[in-house]
Amino acid sequence: MRMHDLNVLAILAATVSAFVLGGLWYSPLLFVKAWQKANGFAEGESSGSAGRVFGISFIFCAVMAINLAMFLNDPKTDFIWGATAVVPVVRTVFADL
Repeated sequence: MRMHDLNVLAILAATVSAFVLGGLWYSPLLFVKAWQKANGFAEGESSGSAGRVFGISFIFCAVMAINLAMFLNDPKTDFIWGATAVVPVVRTVFADL
């Protein structure tokens, strides 16, 4: 597969949306207190430099978006193959519920 076959705008949109959703997820609006408690952090305690944490998070979001784009852009990818990739992820996410 050639990288120039990928939709760069879709990759950028997926990267930004995953980054924003992650930021919202761990914000005071949603689950920051539960996350801090589960990780043993005191309220207001920082786990590192904010710029470094956000930068690494953005890079990982981009890597995931590129990986997904490459997977979906493969001519052999069809509904069944996509479902086999999604089912283990869904089972893992909802295993504790």
